Amino acid sequence: MKRLTIKIDNENVYLSPNTTIPLIQTNFPYRHCKLRSHRDVFWEVELLGYMEDSRCWHIQVIGYSSIDISSFERQKSTREISKIVFERFDWNRLERLLSSYHKMGMQDMLYNLYPGRHDFPDSESSFFKGASRQSFTDNGEHLSKENDMSFGHLPQIKEHQITFSVDFKDAQFSDGLVKFSKKTKEISQSLNFQIVNNHLRAEFDHIKSWFGKWFKTKKFIVNAVIIQTDGKVTGLSAESAEISMINQELIDRVREQRTVALTKSLGGPERDRSLFTAMEVFNETGDAAGNVFLQQEEDILQLLIKKTETRNHKQLDYLSGVRQSKDVKLRFTLAPSFGFVFFVRGGFNNHFVWELLNTNATYIWSFDSKEGSTEQQLKEVEGAIAFIKQNGREPYKRKYRQENKMTGFSFSSIEHDGVSSETEEGFLKWKDKVELNTI
Repeated sequence: MKRLTIKIDNENVYLSPNTTIPLIQTNFPYRHCKLRSHRDVFWEVELLGYMEDSRCWHIQVIGYSSIDISSFERQKSTREISKIVFERFDWNRLERLLSSYHKMGMQDMLYNLYPGRHDFPDSESSFFKGASRQSFTDNGEHLSKENDMSFGHLPQIKEHQITFSVDFKDAQFSDGLVKFSKKTKEISQSLNFQIVNNHLRAEFDHIKSWFGKWFKTKKFIVNAVIIQTDGKVTGLSAESAEISMINQELIDRVREQRTVALTKSLGGPERDRSLFTAMEVFNETGDAAGNVFLQQEEDILQLLIKKTETRNHKQLDYLSGVRQSKDVKLRFTLAPSFGFVFFVRGGFNNHFVWELLNTNATYIWSFDSKEGSTEQQLKEVEGAIAFIKQNGREPYKRKYRQENKMTGFSFSSIEHDGVSSETEEGFLKWKDKVELNTI
């Protein structure tokens, strides 16, 4: 058999310094592995056969680290060459030359694949089934006329580069990737694509429409590559500018948008409750994703203060940072306006302080701390807020004045005098009144 020294890298096979064959015109599994690039790779190969009509050499690698490369410089081809088909590769020796690989994707091209098991290429696994090594003269320069057998089939590889759009609602967000199916005019079957993005989590599948809102489109554009071998799809890859833009900064923006939207989602069916925790408030506003970011009550409050033009932000900061007890959760109200019910533990009384966004009054219900549980007292406050929601604030104040001796709590209302003033005077007056009513 004729032996040669060839050079190979991640783009070409070099039969001589001036004769190169692109890897795409070989059956080397380049889509599933990468050769190390820090040094040249030379192989000693044996020429097993040549097919005239396709100008294709059939080659077996017999040495994976050729030391004597002097012959490579002098080699010249006596035939036209456009394709190369390799016999299977010795995995024990090939692996040492790779910087990365997907073993399962290239296993059909390998032998000695499993530790402790030594197998060798044979005629049954040859890519040129039926070819005989006696089909060549000793110098390997032409076919023997006595045994003119077919070399078999050289895989026909076709690459399609296509662009299409996918509706966000038709994609599935998973941990680290987006999955979707698409049938294209180039391939008459539905194909399953994946786009990798390590910022994504499976929970985001419930809020994927919010990413569409951010991009101001219901669809994302996909650039895909489809590889067909003998008509069968053997490789898929896809990328999308929109999906790649979903990073932590954009995810934080979506979290902020969803939180601000809480204050604008006051419509819908009549609710039989008035107070909600952070876990409940998203569902109550019709957002099926729920509290997907696992935001705590304090997180929501601070974000709303930061991202909305809240004229009573000083009051909210004071109540949440200084007065709110750490052992009782902050509650939210959705109607008549979005607001917060703080719990302030006084010396003798428990105080529930209702502060709405951008309103001019603070409402305080005070209970004897020894009378009933905090949850029972909170139910009383919820009933009072429900009355206000149905009838208004002034009717509630009149009702309390008429029935205050029959209630188990005291109620007070504190106006925000000068709340919009740039000076501290209005806030300090309000603060003094709150402290007086929550001792």
